[in-house]
Amino acid sequence: MPLLWLLGACSPAGDDSGAGKPAGPCGEDPAVLVGNGELGHVSLVEGQEVVMVHGPQGGWHIWYSFVVYGFASQVSYRVTGRDEDLGLDIVDQSASVAPVPLESIECGAQVWGIFGYLPVDTEVTGEAAWPPNYLAGHDVTMGVEVMDEGGAGASSSHAVRVRTVCDPIDVGPYPGCGI
Repeated sequence: MPLLWLLGACSPAGDDSGAGKPAGPCGEDPAVLVGNGELGHVSLVEGQEVVMVHGPQGGWHIWYSFVVYGFASQVSYRVTGRDEDLGLDIVDQSASVAPVPLESIECGAQVWGIFGYLPVDTEVTGEAAWPPNYLAGHDVTMGVEVMDEGGAGASSSHAVRVRTVCDPIDVGPYPGCGI
């Protein structure tokens, strides 16, 4: 079966709630699950805490990852983040990638280590603000949309609402973090 996955073999699905959507290599409907992982996919549950990482170059980000089922070997993705407390879109990035098939995820593959860059300064609030000062403790909806580039036309999306927390290894001063 891994050979079929690498070749991106797909067949038409039956007419159910996803009318006209092609089935994946194992016959399943295409699906994606958003996660939070730097070195591998980490599943998320509603309300889970997600760290706002302060990168070595001074920027801020949230790690994104995702698992896909029923897609060909090349996909386009879009990760999004919305601060539900402020009503602001804070992450919106797109790219193309070849997900890594894993034996532990039958007929699936994963992508990890995606930076969800968090805006700094006046891009969000209209005032100078570092992400921990305006995002700490907020509810953020992390989302991912994936589209098959293998010609099958498959697509899927998934979102989960999480709570942002400050980077535990960071040094302040960031009043939003209590530092």
